[in-house]
Amino acid sequence: MLIEGKVRLLVVGLSILLTLSIGIAYVLFLTSNIDVFPIIATLNIALIINYLKNQTGSFFSPASIFFMFYWLMLVGRPLIYGLHLTDQDLVSASEYNLNDVGLVNLIICMVLNLIGLFTVLIDFIILENFFIFPSFEIGHKGRALLLLIFFISGFMMLKDGIAGFKALSNSNYIELIENGELVAFSQLSYTLLKWTWFLLFIAYPKHSIIICLTFIVFLCALPMTGMRGYFIIYMLMVLVFLELRKKIKLKLKLLVPFIFILLTVTTLLLEYRLGFKVTDGSFFDPFFNAIFSQGATYEVVYGAFTFNDKVSFIQNAIFPSIFGNPPFGTNIDILRGINNGVDEIGFATSAIAELISGGPIIAILYSSILAFSLKILSIANNSISKGNGSYFVIFFLAPIIWGQPRGSIVQFIVKFGFLLAIFVIVRVLKIKKIAF
Repeated sequence: MLIEGKVRLLVVGLSILLTLSIGIAYVLFLTSNIDVFPIIATLNIALIINYLKNQTGSFFSPASIFFMFYWLMLVGRPLIYGLHLTDQDLVSASEYNLNDVGLVNLIICMVLNLIGLFTVLIDFIILENFFIFPSFEIGHKGRALLLLIFFISGFMMLKDGIAGFKALSNSNYIELIENGELVAFSQLSYTLLKWTWFLLFIAYPKHSIIICLTFIVFLCALPMTGMRGYFIIYMLMVLVFLELRKKIKLKLKLLVPFIFILLTVTTLLLEYRLGFKVTDGSFFDPFFNAIFSQGATYEVVYGAFTFNDKVSFIQNAIFPSIFGNPPFGTNIDILRGINNGVDEIGFATSAIAELISGGPIIAILYSSILAFSLKILSIANNSISKGNGSYFVIFFLAPIIWGQPRGSIVQFIVKFGFLLAIFVIVRVLKIKKIAF
């Protein structure tokens, strides 16, 4: 315990040093136009992931994956651009100012450092036994019903995927959207599929791999209907769950080539959807392009910074429908003159972009809440042996946290608040088992 406390203090010290280095980097940027913010952010992510590895025993813990997503969606693009590893434009959808880009990288780096620092500090406050996760018990009738719903919703998903595949074979993704012919998957089928998969994973511990492989087959419908992000998130969920059940061992030397292959395949899927090549044919170009493609979130952050004086945090990010405004990302697209505000081919939203409108106080509050939720994920990760209720916490919370670089603050706060309400009810009513 003493050694663990020293490690925490060391990581806190290093996080503070990295935060102070942002100030030095800012001076260098103003005086010599040297942008090292993406490098500092990358170092901070490596520090926190290594710290979480010591806490959870895996580089692939649910909390660590959030920081990987953060790098992929927000830091990877400016880092590759700054190191001259690609000739693509940093901001592809409009003209950009290099001075503004540096300030955007500064904001991304500062928010990341806040989240990382709070993540370590909260470890001093919250103990592993702070939360109680009730176990699930599923009877024979419940299992039969779950299997029926699982296969029906799965085949419905595949039906949509095949229709999307045929449509893309004769056209491309953008044309289908503009003509209103895009084949989308059923949200109801998707919701039923992922929930029944989770409950079957709980109900059949000895058949985890078979259930997950079947789930992955059904999930293949998602990229065929344009939803690569959902596909990747639940692929990662499958890997995390199987590792927690000790069915597989995700070693770092295997993760690196896996991530390389996954991102390369992502680029190939993008080319298929668009109907034309976006790479130059070199070996590493699909990999770098995938980072640039996922880093499209950087576009909305840049747009939010550029048009900050025309965007209201309350009216555009928190309550857009009440004030008759389009969603935050769509609103930024309209201000930039991109895609005429068409949701499906815009750059969506980003919690980091919304924080630019919210200001420093909102950024600090958000970072502390997010760090608190990451701590809960780590507790659940370490509590698997005590009951299968920990799987529920990860399943419920992880996707919304992982998607924060490309998700809204409101969705995260609402879902996290709902989970906290469940914790309170469980503790008050002293629920230890949920049977159905």
